[in-house]
Amino acid sequence: MASDSSSRRGFLKSSAAFGTAASYGRIPGANDRLRLGFVGAGNRGTGIGNTVTKLIEAGENVEISAVCDIYQPRLERAETRFKAKGFARSADMLRSTRLDAVIIATPDRHHVPNTLEAIRAGLDVYVEKPVSHWAQFDALKRLVHENRKLGRIVQVGTQFVADSVWEKAAAAIAEGAIGKPVHAQTCYFRRGDQGERGMKIDDPNAKPGLGVDWETFQADAPKRPFDVSRLFQWRLYMDYSGGPLTDTYPHMLTPL
Repeated sequence: MASDSSSRRGFLKSSAAFGTAASYGRIPGANDRLRLGFVGAGNRGTGIGNTVTKLIEAGENVEISAVCDIYQPRLERAETRFKAKGFARSADMLRSTRLDAVIIATPDRHHVPNTLEAIRAGLDVYVEKPVSHWAQFDALKRLVHENRKLGRIVQVGTQFVADSVWEKAAAAIAEGAIGKPVHAQTCYFRRGDQGERGMKIDDPNAKPGLGVDWETFQADAPKRPFDVSRLFQWRLYMDYSGGPLTDTYPHMLTPL
């Protein structure tokens, strides 16, 4: 979902290895509107929503029908920005909104449960990388097993990989443009507070129950007392993230 020229049909067909072949027959026709629901309205959710908005402006027959977030101020901003119906809980969104696919842009710990919830509702999924938290491999295996039966399209999004430059580079290498590759090297450098510690704290005075669903946020992680840093800077904590290893490395390593 990184390129503005990406079509809704391309979005549905571009998928990870989650048993997708059975789903192709259900891809909407050219005259059918693709209805999207967003789970997560933070930085990545908003970024993908902006890309979808550009697709809409370019004439693609797609709409953002609903948005969901456990932090009310972000939810309200997304409702206004994308002119979509808002929900505090993803289950309520899936139950009461007619959707074709779901965009999941939540903390890592939520990726597997959010994806399972969506495919069980008969929806296709674009889920931000990593597909699961580092402590959820058993749950990830269940997701793969279940979707082989359900046959939904599940794309794990690493937006840099969607750049056409990698496809062109692979073709050039295959044609012998640089001879036989013997070594590849990459890096990802962040300066100062551009990384995990630089994640914005929307409201230092945020409290559970006052527009914050702290219980839902924690998911199956160890239960901790509420902390605004854990809520807004969750990539700093192993309870919710793998840190830079699962945040930035895939962007460079996956294309290689």
